[in-house]
Order: sequence, then structure tokens, then C-alpha cells
Amino acid sequence: MKYTQAVWDEEGLTGRWTQFDAFTQEQAYEFHVFTQHLIGVGVETFEIHLSNGGGAMFPTLSMVDDVRLLKRAGVDITTYASGLCASASAVLWSYGDTRIIGAHAWLMYHSLAITNEKGSETVHDLEKQSAHLRRVQNRANAALADQLGLSAETIAEIMSTDTWITAEEALSLGIATDIL
Repeated sequence: MKYTQAVWDEEGLTGRWTQFDAFTQEQAYEFHVFTQHLIGVGVETFEIHLSNGGGAMFPTLSMVDDVRLLKRAGVDITTYASGLCASASAVLWSYGDTRIIGAHAWLMYHSLAITNEKGSETVHDLEKQSAHLRRVQNRANAALADQLGLSAETIAEIMSTDTWITAEEALSLGIATDIL
């Protein structure tokens, strides 16, 4: 079952993306097509409503780039977190100009992980994967630090392990801009 919805109002002023399932490459493509449409019709605001456990990082980074394109086109981005907004979902949520979290919602950030179905891997293979993950993690950390106005050290600490953050903590840290 698919839990993603994309809508815009008839005047073309506001677009909204709602996602309650994990991010996949297919959804990143759908998000891209939708955001390109919104730029074409000249929307002024875009809302992203998220409540899920995350998904794959590269599709999420593609979605982040699309959010950045919307911002470059002058679109104001508001992100909403409800229930659980974790992993890749929390990363995308962080890119709102206004970041609103539900009073009972939880954010969860963590470092990148590899999920694969390879049988056995050599130490060399694992070292190469680790080096690549570190490069991706460092770039993601730097981008988040810039977006949220936090130090690189603070972001690295938050991303170093599963870090669970309440709405009040998110507001106090400056991650959220408002609580519902």
C-alpha cells in the first residue's frame, strides 16, 4: 500500500507532499517530477508532511536537492513532523525554512548504515565501503549543519549514534522552529 500524496491548490499558490512510508528511488523520482511541476506553475509555498522511519539515503539526498531547487525558485518550504520522523525522513524534514514538529512527535538521527544481501565480504571490501560511507556522512553532516545553523561538531555528535529528540528538545536545540 502506498502512503504518499501530492497535491496543490487550484490557484497554484501552495503545494503539499505527505509521506508515511519509507523513501525509495521511485518516490524520489515522483517527488522530483512533482517539485518540477510546482516550479512550473509558480507555487509560493510548499509543505512537506512526514511521519515515517526513513528510507534509503541517496533517494533522500535527491529529494533534498529538489527542495533546494524549490528554494532557489523562491518557494517557501514548511516541513511538518508527526509521530515518528526518523533517519532519512528527519534529514529531509530538516530542510524546511520553517520546521514544525508535533508535540508528541519524535525525531531520530543516526549515522549511515549499509544494508545489503551480499554473502561474504572481504576486509578490503568493508574498508572501501566504510571510506565511502564516511565521505557521504561528512557531506550530509556539513549540509545539515549549514541548513540548521548548528556547528559541525553538534551535528556530528547527533549523527554519531541513534539520537532520539523530543519536540521540546528539537525546539531548544534550534532544530525545530515551532511545536504544534
